[in-house]
Amino acid sequence: MLRILLINSDKPEPIQFFQKDKETNDSINISVITRSCYAPLYSHWADHVYIVDDVTDLTVMKSLMLEILKVGPFDHIVSTTEKSILTGGFLRSYFGIAGPGFETALYMTNKLAMKTKLKMEGIPVADFLCVSQVEDIPAAGEKLGWPIIVKPALGSGALNTFIIHSLDHYEDLYSTSGGLGELKKNNSLMIAEKCIEMEEFHCDTLYADGEILFVSISKYTVPLLKGMAKIQGSFILSQNDPVYAEILELQKSVAQAFRITDGPGHLEIYRTHSGELIVGEIAMRIGGGGISRMIEKKFNISLWESSLNISVYRDPNLTVNPIEGTVGYFSLPCRNGTIKEFTPIEEWEKLAGILEVELLYQEGDVVDEKQSSSFDLARLYFCLENENEVQHLLALVKQTYYLHLTEDHMMNQ
Repeated sequence: MLRILLINSDKPEPIQFFQKDKETNDSINISVITRSCYAPLYSHWADHVYIVDDVTDLTVMKSLMLEILKVGPFDHIVSTTEKSILTGGFLRSYFGIAGPGFETALYMTNKLAMKTKLKMEGIPVADFLCVSQVEDIPAAGEKLGWPIIVKPALGSGALNTFIIHSLDHYEDLYSTSGGLGELKKNNSLMIAEKCIEMEEFHCDTLYADGEILFVSISKYTVPLLKGMAKIQGSFILSQNDPVYAEILELQKSVAQAFRITDGPGHLEIYRTHSGELIVGEIAMRIGGGGISRMIEKKFNISLWESSLNISVYRDPNLTVNPIEGTVGYFSLPCRNGTIKEFTPIEEWEKLAGILEVELLYQEGDVVDEKQSSSFDLARLYFCLENENEVQHLLALVKQTYYLHLTEDHMMNQ
């Protein structure tokens, strides 16, 4: 009997994968650790469901694991969400279970540890400082030079991430209710780094046994933070693009520094005006937003299926069959409130090059979400003859896009 522990929230891809696995394979025992609000997603198919208030609480998770192991040992621990990755690494290392360990997970989730290690290894990163309270931000700005980026050391999706342009800007944010999001009330580690002018790329990989099984390198239409709450996206670069080989070498250097051997990686890279490539961040997960579906449309593979197969040491079932052309996606931003109307889907579908329109909300939906890099109304997937056509299509999308609300809920704006 193969025993698997899944640590997850409501992330649908692992749920669908392991539920199907359970239904078709009698020799698998699947236990799940999740929050109580997500338990109904698992209770009808998982063998055991364990409830915790916070999967990031390592003390609680270790104690729970000791109880669970009385039933029998686990062969694999699967942790696919940003909040569960560090916990998964800790539990594997502490209990001697195969898979990515605590140190690798720490470097790929804690941005302060990440950038400190990269700097020690001689891999270029923007100048940064540790910040333990928001009142220390002015000193960080003076030392690094304004503008700076301030964000939690642990987190994803650009949640509670701020570009602060000057001391006056900081004081305005500090004195405004909600101006610094949850940074003021959270007693958690932060990182401040120099905000630089650049182009931004992302490199998405799958590793198994220390080898790269798959790589896709893409360019964002606008740097992520500057594109927040605006139409943005990315497109996959040709392997013949001069920057492709440079980014791939940088990816390999990071993987060696962090001892990445198995699973997915999502690396963000900056190219400065001088042409220097520096590492932004790397995550031990599949890229968010429309990235995985974009890659599926280009290469005819499922990053999720292959990644989850790797997590339980199976054949990744990875046969790459790329289509011709430049494939990418645009994210159309959503806003909090009750959705009255938005651009008819037919207006987007008739644009030349559009492959699919993915709607995340419908008219009449009441939306109350935190602002993040994946807070989207819709995503448009496209295939064009070459990347020179991307900006033209983006301009057409901007002309057609509108979103009208009947009321705004400001708490999470």
